[in-house]
Amino acid sequence: MKKMTAMLAFLLAFSSSLFASYNQIWEESTLNKIMERKVLRVGLDAGYMPFEMTNKQGKIVGFDVDVARQMAKSMGVELEIVNTAWDGIIPALVTDNTNRIF
Repeated sequence: MKKMTAMLAFLLAFSSSLFASYNQIWEESTLNKIMERKVLRVGLDAGYMPFEMTNKQGKIVGFDVDVARQMAKSMGVELEIVNTAWDGIIPALVTDNTNRIF
């Protein structure tokens, strides 16, 4: 019985520290930032038909936009499309300057 109690105490201590690290990971995650902001910002270059393009009314449409719209709907957040030159998207991700894009 003492071994069982010791094992339970160890598991409780281990799981609480594990939970704390998962909580920290969640707090720093991009998904958490989107949920707090309540806006999913998607950066894309609207020149790659049929994935993203500008229609006659000037609205950005396409497959990627439809997927992003469904993602935002599933997450319960608004969608913000940011038309960005392709050569600016990757550097923004690498330097973690995603506040203006994603």
